[in-house]
Order: sequence, then C-alpha cells, then structure tokens
Amino acid sequence: MHGDRYFCFTAYHDNEQEEVGDTLTHTFIKHEWPHCSTRYFYFWGEVSGVACQSTTAIFKLHFEKEKAPPKPEVMFTFNSIEPQLRSPGTGTLWKTLDLSHELPPGATGAIIQIQNTDISVLRRCGLRKPSSTAEVYGQLMHGNYTWGLVGIDADRKIEAYAPIADVMIYWIMGYTGSNVHFLDNAHEFTLVKQVWNDLDCSPYVPADADAAIFNVSALSGSLSRYAIRKKGSTDVHYSYFYQNFPILGLDENKKAEIWPIDVGVGNVRCFLTGYIVGGVKMHTNSIDISPAVLGSWQHQLISAYNDTTHFAIIETLGTAQVQPWGIRKGGSLRPILGTVRDHQWCYPHCDTDRLIDIYRSYEGMHFYEIGVTD
Repeated sequence: MHGDRYFCFTAYHDNEQEEVGDTLTHTFIKHEWPHCSTRYFYFWGEVSGVACQSTTAIFKLHFEKEKAPPKPEVMFTFNSIEPQLRSPGTGTLWKTLDLSHELPPGATGAIIQIQNTDISVLRRCGLRKPSSTAEVYGQLMHGNYTWGLVGIDADRKIEAYAPIADVMIYWIMGYTGSNVHFLDNAHEFTLVKQVWNDLDCSPYVPADADAAIFNVSALSGSLSRYAIRKKGSTDVHYSYFYQNFPILGLDENKKAEIWPIDVGVGNVRCFLTGYIVGGVKMHTNSIDISPAVLGSWQHQLISAYNDTTHFAIIETLGTAQVQPWGIRKGGSLRPILGTVRDHQWCYPHCDTDRLIDIYRSYEGMHFYEIGVTD
C-alpha cells in the first residue's frame, strides 16, 4: 500500500515577466484567474540561454472575490480609485469585464487606461457598453497607452476588445457620476473626408448637455489622421491616431465638428457614446499646458472648476516620433510612459492643488487642456 504510486494530473502555464531582459524587478500578471479559485506558482529562469531548474518553493495563492465598494456619500462627475489592473485575455472578441468589485453602486461608467505592452507590434483595442452592438475598435501603437470612458450596465460590467496576443491590459482608473450618461448603443456619424463635418448630437442628447463623449477609431496608419473640436472653436489639432475617446464641449445647437483625412471602415470612424450634464467646464478654444522643461516629469496647474477641480480633460498632439511621454496625477509615482507620441486623449486626476504631472520629451509634443470637471 505504502509503495503504491500516485499520480496528480494538472496543467502548467508559463507566465513571462513584464520587464524586458535581465532585471532586478520581476512583475508577473496572471490573466483569466476566476474568483474563489487557487493557483500554485514556482519560478524559473535562464542563464546564458540555458533553462535552469527551479529551486524555489511552491507558492499557493487563493483569489478571493472582493466585496463591492460602498456607494460614496458624494459622487462627482469623474471619481478616482486606486488603479486596478484588468485584462480581457485573448481571442479577437469582445470580452465581458465585471467591474462590480472596483466600481461602487450608482456609478454610470468606467474611466479606463488602455496599455499595449507589446513593444514592437500594434494591437487592437476597444471599449463598449454591454448593450451596444457597435463594432468599433482601433489599433494602439506598440508600447503606447490611451484613456477612454465607457458605460457600464446594471451589473457594473463593460466589454473590452481582446487582441490575438495577451498583451493588452486595461487599468481601471475611476468611474463617472450620475450626471454622465451613456447611450445603450453608440451612434455612428456619416463623414466626408477632408472637410469639416458637423457632429450633430441634438437628436441624442438633452438640451442642457454640456459635453459629448465620442469614440474615434481607425485601423489604417496612413489614413488615420483627424482633427476634432467644439463647434465654433479655432483649434486645429491634426495628427495620426488609431483609437481615441474624445470629450468635447457642444455649442448652443449641440454640435461639435471633425476633419478626417479619409473615412469608412479601416479609416476614420466617429461614434457618439454619451454626454455630460453639469459638473464640467469645457473650453471653446483649448489651453496649451505643455511644460517648457523636456525629458522629466513636471507639475502643471489645471484651471479651476469653481473652487475645486477633480479631473482634467487633456488632448495630446505629436508627430509620431518614437519618444516617451506621460501624464498622471500630480505627485503620483506611477512610472507608466508611452513610447510613441501621436494623438491621444487623457483624463488625469488632479491633486488638491489642481496639479497634474506631464512628461514631455520634445518640442513637437503638445498637451492641451480641453476642459475640467468638478
């Protein structure tokens, strides 16, 4: 009996560290780990290309399902949380992400930072409310990141587009309050190339809407340039992009406008996904807040919304050079930098002094304040 052999059948899965090359810090991200399940881990590596036998202990970790956060007493237009890392996994499909343990009851949408951790290949990404059937997704440059707003359903779920490779990660940065509304199904505008097109939101937003939330996507690099602005603005921020989530002020007729270099599937497409009523101050013409000092994180003061400002709405513009850039809450130590500078939209949380941090690496890179929230 004691001499009998016993066999244990299990499945192994290799998880590469996030850092490239030989490092002193090793970060591992475990995707698609169901709540209330247990995983066992050990570590191994290579020396001069030769795999070394692991001598580490086996670590047992149980993934507990976290309790949903309580509904806050005060909910602003945009609200910050400690960034939470999520991934839809792989499959070139829309995958459901349950955010009920990150977002509180009463939230209407999620503030997401999307990061392409592949340092050499463009990958597709996308966000949509679960009720939406819009097939709207675009590329994200290698090593780069962007920000987006997406509506949640009654169960506080969203849908995220999963690329073929397991390299796209979604940081949950915050949530939207009750004055931010998302359409159940995104509306696509019909566009004409190389002219200013009116984005008439009046059939889809109420008369008191102050801002509109858009999803602008493209898959073609050479035909993925556009400029977008509030109707009546003189801004012309024209550059390459692939996947953007602009927030724009609306004129008295509830219009914005866009100038695309080319249109249609694979080129520039523009969708209305939501709107904001109150709690936001949108500029007709943007304010250039680009730091004068290059190559390091710099504090930048944001405009006031009444007595306070919680978030800034920032449009960034560059010339597609392979240069680092970044934007974050003032005083934050989050080191995330993008590696390609083109055309992005960001929604950083401000500190109590209305400061955000910006990393600008060359003169051709600009950061424009489009608006601020309460």
